[in-house]
Amino acid sequence: MRKSFILGAGFSKSFCNNMPAINDLTDKLFIEKLQPKTIYPELCEYIKKYYKLSSESTYIRNIENISTAILSKKIFRNDAEKHNYEILRYQILKIIHDKIKSYEVDSEDKIKTLRRFVNICSQKRANHLITFNYDLLIESTGAWITYGVTNNYPATSIQEVMGYPIEYIKLHGSFNWFRAKGTIEQDMHYIYQVDSNDTEYAIHEDDVPVFIPMAHTKDSFLNGSLFNTLWAKASHALNTSEEIYFLGYSFPETDLSNLFYFLDFKEKIKNIVIIDGKESENYIRLSHIFGKDVITIKDAMIFIEENIEKWEKEE
Repeated sequence: MRKSFILGAGFSKSFCNNMPAINDLTDKLFIEKLQPKTIYPELCEYIKKYYKLSSESTYIRNIENISTAILSKKIFRNDAEKHNYEILRYQILKIIHDKIKSYEVDSEDKIKTLRRFVNICSQKRANHLITFNYDLLIESTGAWITYGVTNNYPATSIQEVMGYPIEYIKLHGSFNWFRAKGTIEQDMHYIYQVDSNDTEYAIHEDDVPVFIPMAHTKDSFLNGSLFNTLWAKASHALNTSEEIYFLGYSFPETDLSNLFYFLDFKEKIKNIVIIDGKESENYIRLSHIFGKDVITIKDAMIFIEENIEKWEKEE
């Protein structure tokens, strides 16, 4: 029974309790603007200005809305304003990366569960692993991960790889993907996988990885071959799967295009696992769209633990 597992932010949160959610990142952003020696001065000044002008509106105090305002800006008064927004664009992406990149799986028990789950998605078992996350929790298991859309610098040493490869389809990019120096294209021919222990990491350490941030306008990131290829891979995986599981993904209303995309596979969706209670707007909305039998209120890791033995037997 071929399966596709689609991971959302709730999946990462279940394996790393401290992984920042959107509200957490907003708080970190506003704490940062109070620091006397921030490394994001233009961004903090921008937030301070518009937060004050909005009479400290909660609508402005939201990282999705701030990101959207910066990243969707297309018309500029002059070259100076355009240059300033280029700085803001770099800083908002950099702060999201910096505030998330260092988080790891909480405990050895969780790592063991995560390794068992990842192994279910190896090419030997022919299941698919798809994610909207750009963190490196899956990679931290030591599994043989392939992305199918990235290049590698010439190896400085030969490493022995054990087991079977897992193709990991990261629909929003990844914190270990970087553009080749001198290009701004979102083209898979110019994207390199560079891990923190690689020799070449030093030349990318201050670069922003290739990922789509939490913002309402994602279209500006979808030019070129990279993300088109990733979504084509996801479509192939879903078309060839018999069962689809969403783990920690609640179909945010800001990602309306995703809802329309996955509705084409509605009959294959076995579970949508969310942490929200039955009184929550998410549960009510998703129950109406997909049916109450499909929506499971549970921590993603607990759901995996309850089903992993059954999945392991279904080869």
